[in-house]
Amino acid sequence: MNILGVDLSTKAVTAVMLTHEAELVDWWHSELKGKRSLDRLRHAYDAIGLIKWEDADIINFERPAGKGTAAVMDIWRVEGFILGCGWIKESTAIWEMTPPEWKKQAGMKGNANKAEIKTFVKKQFLTSECGGPRTKDWTQDVFDAYAVALAAIAFNKKGLE
Repeated sequence: MNILGVDLSTKAVTAVMLTHEAELVDWWHSELKGKRSLDRLRHAYDAIGLIKWEDADIINFERPAGKGTAAVMDIWRVEGFILGCGWIKESTAIWEMTPPEWKKQAGMKGNANKAEIKTFVKKQFLTSECGGPRTKDWTQDVFDAYAVALAAIAFNKKGLE
């Protein structure tokens, strides 16, 4: 079973795929080109389509939250675009978690900051069976998407108990 954690922004889509045992499968960071949100989506199909959506059994999106209504609406637009493109299997579970929710589910404080998320993920990664640190080139978005995937794994395990 593969779990895909997705961190959305108005300018990029970042996804990390883990197995149900939290082993890293792959990760993607797709930059969206254009000045305005609508322009970025017009040209996003090829970039976002590189993510292996069809290989995921569970997809957990970070639910957009923030102070600016326009930015949150633009992020919702990106999620809607992804869901409407036909890349995701009908049998795939689609979940959303707010930042405090995914942080808690992953094992952090709900108000963990960026540095704490990065440290937490590196620690998880180093203690997993997938080996040494391959996180050198990761942006904060990749660390966040990894934790979003970890949160989905933890949430799914609770449902199986």
